[in-house]
Amino acid sequence: MTDFISLTCPSCGGKLKITSEIERFACGFCGNEYLVKRGDGIVTLAPVIDQIKTMNQGIDKTNAELAMLRLREDIRQLEKRKSAILRKRKAGIQGLASAATVLLFSWVSFSVSVSQSKGFFLFLVILAVLVILVFSFIVARLNQEYKKGKKEIKLKESQINKYLQRINY
Repeated sequence: MTDFISLTCPSCGGKLKITSEIERFACGFCGNEYLVKRGDGIVTLAPVIDQIKTMNQGIDKTNAELAMLRLREDIRQLEKRKSAILRKRKAGIQGLASAATVLLFSWVSFSVSVSQSKGFFLFLVILAVLVILVFSFIVARLNQEYKKGKKEIKLKESQINKYLQRINY
């Protein structure tokens, strides 16, 4: 013969009878679901919804932690890209300096030696100006890319802070 335990539904006050084997059931009066908790000779009912909320909090925390890991990896990659941009920018600035040196050298050599043709001097000047323009464009693009990378890093760091707040509730 099965032993029954008499309980009262916490939601509607309906009289319930459950067996000792039941761990989860729905109230026959209001339909709310409960988990049966037993301990130290005491039987209590816990709404299933509370258990789901607890599980969801754990899932939210795990999701936030995974998102933060991904964001930190993204930041690491952006930092590497910023370093590469700085190296390229330095090379571009050195190219600008070289082109300016060639232009200055051409001007000085032309003014010292009038015997050289004006065509050669003009060619060197145009070449140096073109090189300066190209390197100026490259450096400007690298500056834009660098600033964009810094913005992306700040955005990802703020996302990490939001996740940290969510985890700490």
